[in-house]
Amino acid sequence: MVRDIRFPIEVRLRQCVCLLSVVSLSFGVLAFVRLRHVEYKRQVSQRIHQEMELQIKIGMSRSQIVRILGGEPGDYSEHPVYIKGPISGWTNAKMSRYNQSTWTGDSGEIIVCFDEMGAVQFSIYREVLTDSRPLAQRFLSWFRKNQILLKLIPRIC
Repeated sequence: MVRDIRFPIEVRLRQCVCLLSVVSLSFGVLAFVRLRHVEYKRQVSQRIHQEMELQIKIGMSRSQIVRILGGEPGDYSEHPVYIKGPISGWTNAKMSRYNQSTWTGDSGEIIVCFDEMGAVQFSIYREVLTDSRPLAQRFLSWFRKNQILLKLIPRIC
């Protein structure tokens, strides 16, 4: 009795080809979804500026604000952002009484305060600073600014 060994090899090869096809298709779908998400973030980020904050009126609902700003509250910036200045003490105390929602983009941040019924009580626009340099360049800049090596050398020696 002669056994044909090609059959198990062909089956194994088909399984590998099928698995490779599924993995490739999965990566393609994930890449497509990621690109769509990045484009969505870019579109919302471009809508977060002072003129949009001026369209927010007292008494508007959360769904109206989401429609105006183009998305749910969140960070839509493409680069790290830094808030330009603190909120005044009076405004901060006033804000603590309400539910806050924040939309952050590359040009600014909009904070909307809602009462318990979900109606807008007031909104604030704050400018932000962005740093679009690559991560390695930001790290080296921070490293130089804080002179880490100069502080470590005396401790080592």
